Amino acid sequence: MQRKEVFDEKLEDTSTIMNISLFGDWTKAYGGTVLRAEDADDKLLSRRNVWFCLDDDIKRVETGFLERIPHLEELAIGLSVEEIGVSPEADKLLHHNHVIVRGDFDTYAEEFAMQHHLGFLPMDFEIDRNGDSGTYPGLNVLTIEFYTKEVNLRMDNYCPGTSAGNYGGGTIDKKIPANFYKDPDAITKIAELSWRSFTPGILNCERLKTFVGKARKKYSERAHNGLLINY
Repeated sequence: MQRKEVFDEKLEDTSTIMNISLFGDWTKAYGGTVLRAEDADDKLLSRRNVWFCLDDDIKRVETGFLERIPHLEELAIGLSVEEIGVSPEADKLLHHNHVIVRGDFDTYAEEFAMQHHLGFLPMDFEIDRNGDSGTYPGLNVLTIEFYTKEVNLRMDNYCPGTSAGNYGGGTIDKKIPANFYKDPDAITKIAELSWRSFTPGILNCERLKTFVGKARKKYSERAHNGLLINY
């Protein structure tokens, strides 16, 4: 992968408004294509233990933005991101905080981790969803979540409400080994561990198939701690 030049120019695209909001553990930027330093409010300066996600709409991050997240711990880089400006100050911050980059293999996210010699973890992604949250038995969503030493299959059910409460809903987690990808039947076994309604989606999920194939290659070539590759 070739190193890209640091992006430090003002871009002309001002047609969209960037939003930065807290979703669970993650602070997400979304709604625009260009992320500028002035998009970061004072909350980011004071927020501790920040896991920051660049949503799939974002293409570029201007130099000066990362410095506005002094307590950055993880940086998830979506598939659409093409450039992140990194000043000497931001580079120092990335290394001082031992920031972990999350993303897909063979994308700009992995290239960014390599360029700046940072740890790299796969990004969580949705494998399948089926049903309808407005009708019983509701909407089912299956997400695969990556941690250094293990992988979690998160199954969420969203049900409609009634005057007496609701039909149910909730979350079930299934832990699997970090090296599950080594199993020749890895995808089939994920289907066996998940709700039956997910089976067609799991067996036909191209992103899951791609991850398993690339993980076998990447982790055989690189030194790693569980799923964490140190570049």
